[in-house]
Formats: sequence, C-alpha cells, structure tokens
Amino acid sequence: NSLTNDIRRVINRTYPNAELHFFGSRISGLAKIKSDIDVFIDVGTEDLERLVPLFTTIPGLFHIKQVILGAKVPIIKLEHKNTGLSCDISCQDGYGVYNTHLIKLYINLDERIYKMCATILEWAKMNGIRGSPKFTSYSLTWMVLFFLMQPEISLVPSVQWLQDNFSGRKVIINGWNCSFLNDINMIKKYFVPKNCDITLHELVYNFFLYYAMLRAESVVLFPYTGEVISNRSLSRYSKAPVFLRNIFFDNNGDKLIRRGSFRLMDPFILTCNIVQNIRKSELKLFQALCVHTLRNLSWVKENS
Repeated sequence: NSLTNDIRRVINRTYPNAELHFFGSRISGLAKIKSDIDVFIDVGTEDLERLVPLFTTIPGLFHIKQVILGAKVPIIKLEHKNTGLSCDISCQDGYGVYNTHLIKLYINLDERIYKMCATILEWAKMNGIRGSPKFTSYSLTWMVLFFLMQPEISLVPSVQWLQDNFSGRKVIINGWNCSFLNDINMIKKYFVPKNCDITLHELVYNFFLYYAMLRAESVVLFPYTGEVISNRSLSRYSKAPVFLRNIFFDNNGDKLIRRGSFRLMDPFILTCNIVQNIRKSELKLFQALCVHTLRNLSWVKENS
C-alpha cells in the first residue's frame, strides 16, 4: 500500500536492506478505525535518532508529530499525509512483532476469544479506564488471555506449551525465546480445551469474577506458564518454580522484579511487568467496576 511504499522510499535511500514489520492491534485484529499503525524498521541499529531526519527528506510524505526518545521503546510518531494515517516508528529489538503474532494466534483459535477481547476492551473504554498509563489495550488483552489459560477454563494453551511444541529454528532476542508453534491446525489437534461448550456470556462473567476476587498484591501472573505464583514462592531462590530460578534472581540471589499493586508478566520477557504503571487506586477502581458489572450481568441473567 501507499504507506508501506512511502516508508520504503524514505528509508531505502540510507538503508537499502531495511526490513519493515507491521505489528500492534491492526495486525492482531483488535484495532479500531483510529488505531495507530505500529512499524518496526530493522535497519541494524537501535539508534532511532538516525531515522528522524530521513522522514523529512521527501516533502509531502510525512509529518513528524513527536519524537519520544526517552521511552522504554523510543518511537517517532508520524502522520502519513496521503492517507491521514498515524503511525509509530520504532527500531528497537522487534519484541512487539512476535508478541502481535502471538496475540493474533490466540484470538484466531476460537471466535469466542476475539469476541471476549473486543468486549473487555470496549467495556474498559466505556468505563474510562482504558488507555496509557492506565490499562492499555495490550495489557487488557493479556489479562483476557491469561484468564483463559486458567485450569477451570483452559480454553487456550500457555506460551510455554506453544514453545515446547515448536520444532523450528528458535528466535532469540536479547536472550529471550520469542518463537512458538503458530500452526492452528496442529494446536487444535494436540491441545484440547477443557470447557469447549462454555458460552461467551459465561466467559465474560467469569473474567470479571476472577479479577474481582484476585489478591493482586500477593501474587504474580505468568502467561508464560498460565500460573498464578505467590509472593512467598518468589521470596527465595530455593522456593521459586524451576523455570524462574535463573531469570528471576541475579547471581547474589536478589530478586529482579519489584513489588507492585499488580503484576502481569510479559509472555516472552519474564522479568517485565506489563502493568507496572497501574497504581493501587487504579487497580481498586478496576476491581470495583468488575463487581458492579457482575451485579448487572447477574440481573440480566435472572431477568432473561
């Protein structure tokens, strides 16, 4: 399309071998009409400042709205003048690309998963809690997917299961395994959901019930294994689950993760808390909204 072609026109002058990778909600299938387009440009350098002047070399293609170099993942926020589309350009590591494909895989496993993610995202927006630095679309999506991994639901496999059943060449980024089985037919053949007949209404109801009851400050949620791990289990190296021992503690046995009001770890980078910006007050509001919604759903069920 014209956006892709124009990015290539700008970048290829200096980086003729650059690769473009689109990711984010527009690729996973959870985007809204006004969602930004996320683009990872693999140019062999993580110095985003080198890319900034390139987007001004051809007049009339792009308008640079903002350059954010101090973020965890630095980005250039652009407007593509021909289409009016907003896009975020990054050149750091490419985790987002694989994370997007992982989310896309999950929501394509079962139509209920897509509908549930879309429902929770819209619910969060209507209640004013969706959006950075609160509950981002990304973190809400992983909250849904993590819930669907729980033993009483078991509608999707854990990330560990997908990685253990992957037989191709591993993709390692900064020491983290980002590869996984992405063959839907193979997954459906070897992973059997526990609750095949559970309805979307029941899933949504149980999502709100699960997070309303969650003692978030006492546990850490790991989509990697689908496990809820207590603080006590993470208090010492010897108590920690085996998969965490060599990544959750440094050489002195000191923990590499901070305490927080809510901890939901990245599916690939197991020391990264993707909800670290959520304050205790915001978590309390979220849980209160869960309780309120449960009451409304119960009333609808009783009167239907």
